[in-house]
Amino acid sequence: MKKKYKVIFADLDGTLIETLSGETFPKGIWDMKIKFDVLDKIKDIRPFALLIVTNQGGIEKGFVDRRNFEFKMEYLRRSISEYAHVFVEYSYCSSNDKSNGYRKPNIGMLDSLLTRFRKKFASMHTYSDPELIFNEDCLMIGDASGKDGQWSDVDKKTAENFGIDYMDVNDFVSAQ
Repeated sequence: MKKKYKVIFADLDGTLIETLSGETFPKGIWDMKIKFDVLDKIKDIRPFALLIVTNQGGIEKGFVDRRNFEFKMEYLRRSISEYAHVFVEYSYCSSNDKSNGYRKPNIGMLDSLLTRFRKKFASMHTYSDPELIFNEDCLMIGDASGKDGQWSDVDKKTAENFGIDYMDVNDFVSAQ
């Protein structure tokens, strides 16, 4: 990968983690394994931040307990930050309403996280301009790229809608 990205957005399920059970949906918060091949590639790029954006409609439908999910996300945020030596933050959308501005492929989660990170980055580096990180400095990785056998293209569409580069997680891991 030749381009140096300052911020990487990543989908969660199928991109940063997968189920231990092999099921499509986790059986509980314990049913996950971190995809270290993805984290190793992120470590190689050395972005300033990894911002996780994930649709979690199972919360609204009652399949997933919100509190348990938030514990899981905090564990993942800390684990990934420690392992990959990167600032990690996340946002999730529990709504299944496609018109919800935060539900992918809409850009609410990305816009909100990037705005918050720009402000935090500016304050950490004594810069006065929080716009130092532009959309062209960002990459999104995901597993919903519209490829054969994939259930959707929602991750790719989200990146397109936000005006940032996109890579399927498998292409990302194998990129030179």
